[in-house]
Amino acid sequence: MSITKSSGNVFADIGHPHPEEALAKSQLVFRIATTIENHNLSLKYAASLLGVTKLELSSLLEGQFSRFSIDCLTNYLATLNEAVTTRSIQKPAQSKTRYKDTSPWYRFLRVIHVHSFL
Repeated sequence: MSITKSSGNVFADIGHPHPEEALAKSQLVFRIATTIENHNLSLKYAASLLGVTKLELSSLLEGQFSRFSIDCLTNYLATLNEAVTTRSIQKPAQSKTRYKDTSPWYRFLRVIHVHSFL
């Protein structure tokens, strides 16, 4: 049995025709998956943010990313990061008199939230 030292790129090691591109895509998909998981996004919700079907997103997260360009995956990651950043802004805690769902501040946050998904 012989042991071969890795080149640092598993795709190059297995003879992939475009190892650098495949590695970059896999790293982007990993970050997309991590973002979805860390922010407890459902696949359905994440797919709607990205403008793909739940099935397409599932396939992507299972490693079937050859049909996606690096630009596309980068845009997906940026979209998710924008969505979770905006989503992490919570409306102010409700008090009996000060904050209501109709306050200008709350409406402003809702506009930002809605427009970030367009």
